[in-house]
Amino acid sequence: MNEKKNKNKNKMIDISSQSKRKSNKNLLDSDKLKDITYEEAIEKIDAILTDMQNEDVPIDKLQEYYILGNIYIKRCQDLLDEFEQEIIEINCKENYKK
Repeated sequence: MNEKKNKNKNKMIDISSQSKRKSNKNLLDSDKLKDITYEEAIEKIDAILTDMQNEDVPIDKLQEYYILGNIYIKRCQDLLDEFEQEIIEINCKENYKK
């Protein structure tokens, strides 16, 4: 009887890990990421780093954090690139007027 419970528990853990990976992939593929502001992404990165410092974090959770962290870092870089491009365009318009 205990063997059945352990097998079911292991299946639930596997399913849970798979669904988390799918949700990470959905975040990467979806427009939801475009709605995240720079500040929100930085807060999420900070929370991930805080959680990763916990010595009791399982390896699969570290992998999930690594993936999510990279997604949020990429979002921040994209937002900074957009901002930089806007500044360049403003400066070009200002120089053109002179």
